[in-house]
Amino acid sequence: MNDDGAAQPSRLILPASQTDFMCSDADDSKRIDIGLECRPVDTIVYDESPNKGKEAAHRTSATKGIRYADLLLVVEAKQSNTRTNFDKAYVQLFRYTRKIYETQHNRRFVWGMVVCGTQVQVCAFGPNYAMASPSIDMVDSKDCAKLVGLLVNWSFCEEHVLGYDTSLTFIDEHGCWEIKVPIEGPESSNDMTTASTGYKTFYSHIMMLTADRLFGRHTRCFVATAEKPSVDNPIGFLEGSFIIKDAWPEVGDELGDYSRDEIGYLRKIRDTLGAIGELHGLYPLLEAGGRVRIKPNHESNELFEDTTRNILSRLDSNSTGREIPIRVHKRIAMSPVGKPLRELISVHELVIVMADAMRCHDAILRHCDILHRDISPNNILFTRDKAGMVQGMLIDFDHAIRGSMENGQPHAERTGTLPFMSVANLEGSKHRRTALDDWESVIYML
Repeated sequence: MNDDGAAQPSRLILPASQTDFMCSDADDSKRIDIGLECRPVDTIVYDESPNKGKEAAHRTSATKGIRYADLLLVVEAKQSNTRTNFDKAYVQLFRYTRKIYETQHNRRFVWGMVVCGTQVQVCAFGPNYAMASPSIDMVDSKDCAKLVGLLVNWSFCEEHVLGYDTSLTFIDEHGCWEIKVPIEGPESSNDMTTASTGYKTFYSHIMMLTADRLFGRHTRCFVATAEKPSVDNPIGFLEGSFIIKDAWPEVGDELGDYSRDEIGYLRKIRDTLGAIGELHGLYPLLEAGGRVRIKPNHESNELFEDTTRNILSRLDSNSTGREIPIRVHKRIAMSPVGKPLRELISVHELVIVMADAMRCHDAILRHCDILHRDISPNNILFTRDKAGMVQGMLIDFDHAIRGSMENGQPHAERTGTLPFMSVANLEGSKHRRTALDDWESVIYML
């Protein structure tokens, strides 16, 4: 609030400095009609001061080079209001929104707009949903007021309402991401609802994997350090010893379903195999992890769990009756940092790495009762010691299940990476998945 007690906006929602433009961080020649950006409240919009030239130059330099990474949303416009134009506009909007996800590593969901003639539809895109408002007729004063009200609300609302993750922020001063990873115990985390919930903080300027699809898990992987950078010790000088995995896996029909919980599996693997020295380094060591929680506002001491159900309930009061699978925002910190198989230098090294990974696979199944179910090149990495010796590592337990489960859908569902799935898996056999299915995947890999 200002001195008069009036509420002040948190930001200005303004159109980008150009229309019909190509983003400077695009890898194609697609042109965007209109982009909306979040700007600081002190941004000069209209300049009538004596120093117009100087300030205009400042404004121009500040907006030079429009990037997907800086856009709040894309507006796709067509001249006339026809079904064909709406369909074309949505196809283009889907493509641009995917690029926003790919370049903005802290986006939980993304807004969008389609304008056809005088009709406007406001959209929201999440990990497994796309929804649009009824058409807003800009000729109608009441409808026009609704759109203006939405823009004003975006100017005053909290960051999470715009779709941003407030637990993952970019620090301009150090040129890196600050990532807060929850710390959760072995039990369910449903009681962790206060702002005092523990977390570990990591810092990263290297992305291993971006969310390059419109829908799905939106998995992002960062190479990170636990040491905070400084002017004397910049982020580029700090060794990235941890992998931060940020994703939106499905949890089934109920939020309390932990039967497919990668964090729980990694915790069990760590606690069970920790005493077996010969297996160290063959599996990801869990450092921290849990379900991401969002603080609704600065005054609140409560946190809400970041799930698609909670997001939808805030966007659409009628969404609770829709049959949309629940996805939960989870974040994990692990070590060590592995390298992809393509960086191996000989067949001999490949054999060593594969043998290590499957030795780990067997130990995890025997000692932890966890079946991996997704053996593929992306899920087997390697590390190299100072002497140049390689060691394999089995990662990614997103599709894992308890090996002793005898009934139910987890055995009949098709899981894994298509080129490497077993025949029984591909055919949707009703027989239980076993370690033999994973060994069959190894054959296809080699």
